[in-house]
Amino acid sequence: MIRKIPARFGYIATIFISVTASVFTTLYIFSIGQILAYGDAESHINIAKRVIDSLTPRFGQLGGVWLPLQHLMMVPFVWNDFLWRTGLGGSIVSMICYIIASICIYQIIYLLTKSPLASVAGALVFIFNPNILYLQATPLGEISLIVMMVLATYFLLRWGIEDNFLYLILGAFFIFCGTLIRYDAWFFVICSLGIIPFVALLKKYQYVKIESTMILYGCVAFLGMIFWLGWNFLIFKNPLYFIASPYSAKAQQLAWLKQGQLPSYHHIWSAIIFYTVASIKNAGLVTCVLGVGGLTVYFLVSLTNKQRFINFLILLLIVSPYVFYIVTLYAGISIIFVPELVPKNFLSTLFNVRYGIMVVPPLAIFIGLLWKFIPWVGRAILVGLLIFQTVLFFRAGTPIVLQDGINGLSARRPPPVNDYVAKHYDGGYIMFDDFSRSANPVSLNIPMYKIIYVGNHPYWEESLEHPAKYARWYIIRHDENDILWAHFQHNNEFYTYFKPMYHFEKTYVYRRK
Repeated sequence: MIRKIPARFGYIATIFISVTASVFTTLYIFSIGQILAYGDAESHINIAKRVIDSLTPRFGQLGGVWLPLQHLMMVPFVWNDFLWRTGLGGSIVSMICYIIASICIYQIIYLLTKSPLASVAGALVFIFNPNILYLQATPLGEISLIVMMVLATYFLLRWGIEDNFLYLILGAFFIFCGTLIRYDAWFFVICSLGIIPFVALLKKYQYVKIESTMILYGCVAFLGMIFWLGWNFLIFKNPLYFIASPYSAKAQQLAWLKQGQLPSYHHIWSAIIFYTVASIKNAGLVTCVLGVGGLTVYFLVSLTNKQRFINFLILLLIVSPYVFYIVTLYAGISIIFVPELVPKNFLSTLFNVRYGIMVVPPLAIFIGLLWKFIPWVGRAILVGLLIFQTVLFFRAGTPIVLQDGINGLSARRPPPVNDYVAKHYDGGYIMFDDFSRSANPVSLNIPMYKIIYVGNHPYWEESLEHPAKYARWYIIRHDENDILWAHFQHNNEFYTYFKPMYHFEKTYVYRRK
């Protein structure tokens, strides 16, 4: 009975600390107006809003590039205009995921160590990471993906230890959910196809049982990927639309490549260095060193114990995003700019640094495991180093992920035309190219169902042919990347019916005469 009390205390303490940290951080981020600092953050919450409240509300508004589950989880909250415009509708989802992820990291460490102190120590590394704290206050998808990957790892560990196929199915279910949030989880599934049969061999399964295990796991884990390919085929007539689309990450990276500003493309060492530096900036150098130390120690102790080796193999799955981002940087599918590594003549020196956040959960887990296998003197040093890392974070000021949202290329930067339209809007439909971000829907103070964007069929296509058919207002960037400008700059019908009312730099507001 005495032994159970500390474990229960550690579990309750983790819940209390994570809930408190989540609520107070989100309130602070809301108070400084940075929940929607990222342009992507607003895009995510706008997609969720359009599913239930737009000119053409339906599931087709989910699109075909960004995966749908994050947006569907926000739908119950964004029906409220206040929760939509502030971004809090997305924050609620991320906060819940952050709290569950914190508890699950505690549970993983406790499952492997039976030490409440080790479990709390690892969980606190995750809970108090300032970049994690910022992301859990936003509609961005990283925290939602993290919770699915952590839950999948936890249940796969339970299967590896207890040989209960219910845990295997649960692990497959949660990574299935992850594959519908971000593409990082697709790589997790691919890696698991090598690790799960190897674990089954170590458990001395017969061939028939290994085969049935993989079928059972694969039928659930691959379901999300199959669904997304089918969705893209049904909606866009191309199962690979999410890769081939002009709105895809690959298409955007090709534009950077043409400018000679994709430094990791086909340069493996550059890809490794860029993602490693991004990881260090997100997790902290001390945390990275301790986490890698924990991974090394746990690997060494697992060599003499088959069950620990099985546990180690399964834990490698949660490290898979590190390899995933190196591969995608090398292939030119993703891009990261870090100030220390990017030439000053680049368009920006800060971009997508938040991708490095995916190393924080595995580092937290391995630090918790390290606690178990070092003496008390080593634990005291470990605590001191973690406190030192926390001090460094606070001395550094604004977390790197928030810096990227405020000053980096990912920043939302609402143009002054938003304020003009919000003050002078007098009814009717308003149309703009959402992808060029000539305007920000949450700042316009206009109902979403009064906005025409590329996903509103057939209103969008018919307006491109006859601009006066539906819209009373247009917001257009005089730039070839803006679809409306590409269609209307030589369109006499447009200038017959519309006149410019206001402009800021290249962005113009037109109103029907």
